[in-house]
Formats: sequence, C-alpha cells, structure tokens
Amino acid sequence: MSSTLTTTPDPRETTRRLLEYCRANDGAGHDPYDALNSELLRVIPVLNNRFSRLAMTQLLKRSPVDIRWLLRIPTTQNPKALGLFLASAVKLERVGIVDDVKVREAPRGGPEPTIEKILQVEDLVEKRLIGGK
Repeated sequence: MSSTLTTTPDPRETTRRLLEYCRANDGAGHDPYDALNSELLRVIPVLNNRFSRLAMTQLLKRSPVDIRWLLRIPTTQNPKALGLFLASAVKLERVGIVDDVKVREAPRGGPEPTIEKILQVEDLVEKRLIGGK
C-alpha cells in the first residue's frame, strides 16, 4: 500500500483568499431560494404565480448545473450571511489572523470602517446590553 502525503492549508492564506473573494464580489452570492429574485418573474407576469415560483425554486435547487444565468437571477447580499461574515471578521481580528480588515468602502469619501472601529462599537453595545447603561 502506498500512502499519500497531504498538507494542511495555511489558515491565514485561506482566510486572506476568502476575504479577497468576498471583496471582489461585494459580499454577494447565490442562495438556494434565489429563484424568487428572477427577473423573468417581473418581465413575464404569467410566470409570477405560486406554481411557477415553486417550480422555479425546485428546478434551481435540483438542477445539476447552475442555470441562474438562464433564469436571469442576480447575485444578492444576504443579511444573515453579512452578519456572520462581520462576526467572523471581528473574531479573526481578535485572534490576529487578519489585520485591520476593511469591511466596506468609505461612504461619501469618509474614513473607511475597519475592524478596530467595529470592535469599539461592539464593545459599546456589549456594555449597554450587559451593564444596562
């Protein structure tokens, strides 16, 4: 029997690549139920009924190939996913895996929110929730 040697990927490099991917896609992606966001439902009113929406959702979930382009389904930002991403970014900053992650672009030329600023807000919220102040 021959054994194969596998290497464990570097968590810092993997995290850096994931953050780059998220930035490049503006935190947007696909969802199992995003068939309901199809432009076809707006453009062709006959398709905008309960049966068609259910059929499109099941077709999308069960299709072995990605047909979102055919159904004209845009990528979207999921609020829960963004919250989980933000919570993960804060934890990664605390343990030193990432340094000063820019979460989003600066609004109207203002300073860019960084993890340090987010941590300050998080600490303030924790104090108010726990301390009641």
